[in-house]
Amino acid sequence: MGHRFLFLLLLCCAWPATGASPAWLERITLPPGFRIELLAPLSGAREMAVAPELGVLFVTTRDNELHAVPLDGRAPRRLLTGLNGGLGVAWSGPWLFVTEQHRIRRFDARALLAEGAAAGGETLFAGLPDKAWHGTRTTEVGPDGRVYVAVGVPCNICLPDGLEDAIVRMRQDGSGFEVFARGIRNSVGMAFHPVTGELYFNDNNVDNMGDDIPPGELNRAPRPGLHFGFPWVLGRDIRHPDFATMPVPVEVVPPLIEYQAHTAPLGMAFYTGEAFPPEYRGDLFVAQHGSWNRSVPVGYRVMRVRFDGKETPQRLEVFASGWLGPSGQVMGRPADVEMLPDGTLAVSDDRRGVIYRISHRGE
Repeated sequence: MGHRFLFLLLLCCAWPATGASPAWLERITLPPGFRIELLAPLSGAREMAVAPELGVLFVTTRDNELHAVPLDGRAPRRLLTGLNGGLGVAWSGPWLFVTEQHRIRRFDARALLAEGAAAGGETLFAGLPDKAWHGTRTTEVGPDGRVYVAVGVPCNICLPDGLEDAIVRMRQDGSGFEVFARGIRNSVGMAFHPVTGELYFNDNNVDNMGDDIPPGELNRAPRPGLHFGFPWVLGRDIRHPDFATMPVPVEVVPPLIEYQAHTAPLGMAFYTGEAFPPEYRGDLFVAQHGSWNRSVPVGYRVMRVRFDGKETPQRLEVFASGWLGPSGQVMGRPADVEMLPDGTLAVSDDRRGVIYRISHRGE
C-alpha cells in the first residue's frame, strides 16, 4: 500500500492532473473563447508531425531524439536517439521521414512505434551539407506526394555553396531528387496551401544589421525554379553591405509578408479544421521563436496570418502571447505548430520543454 501511494504521489507531482494548469500557463493570452493547456512534457520539443491513423504526434527534440506523443494523454515514448543534428520530421502513411544534417531517411511508422531503433530505416539521400549552422532541415510532404526539405546556409551572410540556400524535393522512394527553390537563408517552417497546394515557407533573415532590419519573410513558391533573394536582396529591398555594390544576378521573388525583424518565425500550419470558428479556416498559424540579436526582445508568440480565402495573405496579427514577460524575461519559446485530428492546435516549446494544446470552447 505504501509503495502504491508513493507511486501515485510521484506521478501527481511530475505532471499536472488533467484540467490543471501551472501558474505560468495562466499568463498566456488568447482571443476570447480559446484556451491553452498542457498536452505533454517533452524536453527540447521542436518539429512535429501528426499521424492521425496512428494516434500519435511524432516530435524531434534539441537533444537529437525522436519521440512519439500519444494523442490520448499517455506519456511520450522515445523512439530514436543520437540523431546527427537536424530536426526534420514528416509523416505520409505508412512512412515517417526523418531528416538529419547530412541525410534523409524513411521508416515504416508502425514498425518504428513497435520496435524503436531496432526497426531500422532506409536512407533515401545522404548528400546534404553536414553543417550544424542553420542545419535544422525542416521537412514536409506536399500534396504532390514529394518530400520537401529546407537546407539552410552555414553562415550569417555569405555566398552559398552546393545545396545550401535551397529547398530540395524528391519522391518518397528517394528518386527524382532536385532543387525546388533557392535564395533562402534559413527556412524552419513550411506548409502547403489547402486549396492551391502551393508551398509557403518562412525565412529567417540576416543578423547584426540592427534592431529593426532586415525583416523575416513569409514566401510563396507556386512552381520550381524561383529565387528568393539571399544573399543579394533581404526582405523586399534591403541590401547587405557585403553585397550592396554587386549587381543582383537573379530575378528575385519578394516576400508576401515581412515579419518584424528578429522574431524568428519557425514552424507553421494552415488551419483546415472545424474546432475553431469558421473565420479561422484557411488561415496560417506561425510560431515565433523570439529574438537573440536585438536590444529589446521581440517574438515569443504564435501569429495568425489572415488570408482572403485563396492564396493571398491580408494581414498579420498576434494569436497567442505571454511567453515574454513584461521585464523581458523569457517564459517559453514556441517552435512549431501542428493541427491535430480533432481540429485543436499543438504548439511545441523547446525552452519550457512542453507541448501545448490550444482549443476553442466558445465565448
